Parts: sequence; C-alpha cells; structure tokens
Amino acid sequence: MPVSHRCHIIRESLIARDQNNMLAGLHLIAEAANTTDDKDIIKNLLIDAEAYLPNTSLKNIFPQNDVINSAIFSQDGKEILIAGNDGNARILDKETSKQIGPAMKHASPVNSAVFSPDNKFILTAGNDHTARIWDARTGKQISSFDPDAAVLTAVFSPDGKWILTGCDDGTSRICDIATGKQSSSFEHDNEVKSVAFSSDGTKILTACVDVSPHVWALATKKEISFSDSSIYNENNIVLSASFNSDGNE
Repeated sequence: MPVSHRCHIIRESLIARDQNNMLAGLHLIAEAANTTDDKDIIKNLLIDAEAYLPNTSLKNIFPQNDVINSAIFSQDGKEILIAGNDGNARILDKETSKQIGPAMKHASPVNSAVFSPDNKFILTAGNDHTARIWDARTGKQISSFDPDAAVLTAVFSPDGKWILTGCDDGTSRICDIATGKQSSSFEHDNEVKSVAFSSDGTKILTACVDVSPHVWALATKKEISFSDSSIYNENNIVLSASFNSDGNE
C-alpha cells in the first residue's frame, strides 16, 4: 500500500485522538500497521497506540463486597445496576461509583437485575425463588412473583407489561405484571440460564445449558425449529442467547 495512504490513516488517527474519539483512533493505528511489513514502522505505530489504550479499555473499577452476578447500564447510560451474591441489587452512578438509593434486598443471592424499558422500574431474579419488581427511584418493592424455583434470570417485555423468567427447574414463565398471574410456561430439560423477548414481543428466546438456543412463538406457545442444522453442536452448551434489534436473528 502506498506510503501516502498510510500517512493519511495516521493523520486521521491523530484527528480522532484530538476529538477524544480514542477507540476510532486505535482502530486507525491498527489499520496503518497492517499496511506495511517494516518491523520498525509497526513497532513505532504500536508504541503510539499505547497512548490510546488507557482511554479505550478500562474506564473505572467499582469494588464491591461480594461476587457480582450481573451488571447492566440504565437505558440512558448514566447508571449501572448490579446484582450481587450478597442478596442485594444496587444502582451505581456511572461516573462516581456512588450508590443511588437503598439496596434492593433478597433473602439469598440475586442472579440478575434489569431496568424496565422506561427506566422507572427494576426487575430482580433471586435464588430465594422470587422475581421482584422495584421502584427504581425509591428502591421500594412493588410486587413479587414466586415460581417455586430459584430464578436464574428475568426480563421485562418490550412494552413493560410482562416479565419472563428462567428458573433452575427447567421452566421459563411469563407473568402479567398488573395481575401477578402466570400466563404461560415453557419446559426445558435443564435449568434456564438466559431469556429474552423479541423486539416486537411475538417471540421469546431461551438458553438452558444444552446444545442450542430455543425460540418460541407466543401466539402458539410452540417452539420454532431452526432451519440451519449447523447451529447444533453436541460439543458445546448454550448458556446465553439474544435476539438482534429487529428480532429476526
């Protein structure tokens, strides 16, 4: 590749760094290094790249007193919600790491915690056989769902009207938030470690420590078979799965 093109890429990386776009700058440095076989040039480029790393990798560390089982950003990206092995879910300020509001307490480890689509509520999943909804601002419990099994994961539906849980008894359950009643359930051979709604709310996706994810149509409550058999691999197990943004993949 011409030297002029490499110089152009390096100039673009410097512009990106001046604009505080460190990740883009780092990518451009890597691209420039791939344009030559000259070891000295590559060495100098990588040395320059070191200046970008502190701003592109680790941003902050928030020490906690116990194991963190899950962590997620709020919808606006300003807060972090963590679920702890100490039985607490906490909201932290992303910049200061200070706790916002009181902890949301379970009687045993909290396996996951998520914000509702409108950021007003929090859903926690606990080993104490409960999934609980909390007011995100006050930390007060609003409702509790008791599936008689350890709840390993739980999510809100896109419209915020339903919750979907995955439990260690191999069952995934959908519950109506307004009534607290279970509307449907989906059986698996192993504990359900991951659940998700599609963006249009017509399908759910589950992962249950076996060789493939499972997609279910909510209208029929039946599993949708994958047409591509390559997704099955008897040497691997699926612990987590998610839909893409349009819910087609």
